[in-house]
Amino acid sequence: MASRGPYNAKAVRLADQLAGEVRRGRYLGGSHLPAERVLANDYGAARETIRRAVALLEQRRILRRVPHRGVMVLGADAPTVSNVPRKLRTIAVVLASEPDTGMNLIQAGVRDYARERGYDVRAIISPDDPERPFQVLDRFDAAGIDGAIVLPYPGREHREVLERLWPRGLPVVCVERRSAALKVPSVEIDNAAGMYRAVRHLLVNHRRPVWYLSLRPGHHTDRMRYDGYCRAMTDAGYGDLITARTVWHPWTTDDPRYWHAHNPWQQGYEVAQQLFANNERFWSVACLKDDIAWGVYRAANERGLSIGREVMVTGFDDHPYAVELDPPLTTVRQPFRDKGYQAARLLDRAMVDGFHAPVQVTLGVELVVRRSG
Repeated sequence: MASRGPYNAKAVRLADQLAGEVRRGRYLGGSHLPAERVLANDYGAARETIRRAVALLEQRRILRRVPHRGVMVLGADAPTVSNVPRKLRTIAVVLASEPDTGMNLIQAGVRDYARERGYDVRAIISPDDPERPFQVLDRFDAAGIDGAIVLPYPGREHREVLERLWPRGLPVVCVERRSAALKVPSVEIDNAAGMYRAVRHLLVNHRRPVWYLSLRPGHHTDRMRYDGYCRAMTDAGYGDLITARTVWHPWTTDDPRYWHAHNPWQQGYEVAQQLFANNERFWSVACLKDDIAWGVYRAANERGLSIGREVMVTGFDDHPYAVELDPPLTTVRQPFRDKGYQAARLLDRAMVDGFHAPVQVTLGVELVVRRSG
């Protein structure tokens, strides 16, 4: 019989390892695997080996490729949570900023799950002082909570607080970790893949290099989105233009001033002014988020430039106003409500079953093509 060869053997071993991770709950049913590049880094394998392993697990009906969304975990063998809660539990939702539409939808997802399980939900919100919620968490015994879900926040990382809560008996799940080094469970979206698709869409349809507009990354989420942009530009042969085509706002995404800005489009407007100073005739522009794209609309309008004709632009998040812009914004839709639901589900496993591995659940995203680009 012919040998499978070293590459196939590696893929088989990796497939078995991934299947074991699914059984142990590292990758939950209904979630998506991290991006191929991330898996290659996590498992020390070549990307071709990752592809072969995924193909093997598709044959075993453990994984399934979903067009334009990624690789879904079917999770037939994944552990499930008991249907009956052992006691009334209180989940804290920690929000260290003024809630926007996305944050409200995440909280709604947490409440959806809590309602199904008969749990209480308590909000720890401090829009004016991002330090206070973490002080409350550090005294969780007095707060009367059994677990906490930490939503994205400005200011310091508070890694030392979050990582010491688990050993002290308080399960914590982050929605979008502040950094890849933070060793707590989290629910994330595939930020890199989402941005890659948006940039690829602009590259394929308009056949010119793409500009990237953003604040300087202060969160893991923002770094992954920029990584997606860089990979798309490199794959299209524009890798040498990445630095020149990136326009940074001087603020960082963890700056409390940004989180409390009165006009959410302001920073996008300011970086767009820098962009349009180049006096090109046509632009393709990928934005960190919808708010940045909104600012591009305003700056373009002031200069008499037409969005969707002279300026092709994409956003990220698909906030409700994206479809109300003129023209409607092409953007990457993320499942805000499902992020909250899956975070509560992951926290429930920790509270009920004592599960405490630093699992990252990755949810897929969708490129929504409208008339802006």
